Amino acid sequence: PTITLRKKDYEQISQIVARLDTDTAAALEEEINRAEIMDEVSQDIVTMNSVVTFFDSEANKETSITLVYPQDADLDSNKISVLAPVGSALIGLRVGQEIDWPMPNKKSKRFKVIRVKQEL
Repeated sequence: PTITLRKKDYEQISQIVARLDTDTAAALEEEINRAEIMDEVSQDIVTMNSVVTFFDSEANKETSITLVYPQDADLDSNKISVLAPVGSALIGLRVGQEIDWPMPNKKSKRFKVIRVKQEL
């Protein structure tokens, strides 16, 4: 699906992935390089620091996370890094969009964005 990123998110994520040499960073870099970049995006698009509720079709369940930069990740608080596979998959998606995303185990998972709440 088409993804949309805020310009400031794109710039910060680009700096992070440029310093890393991992499969996840490479996949994220490929994803953000195909994004439409805008100064501001609508409230239904997954951005950094937004709370995202998504459906994982393999696990058959809804999950809510806050998408954060790596240094702010905290699994106990459901703060997931944009470098984690699910974080990389969700960034830039709009409510209702689905994506198949490669996982470290060489399988892929399908995620569908249900709700997005922008943090202030």
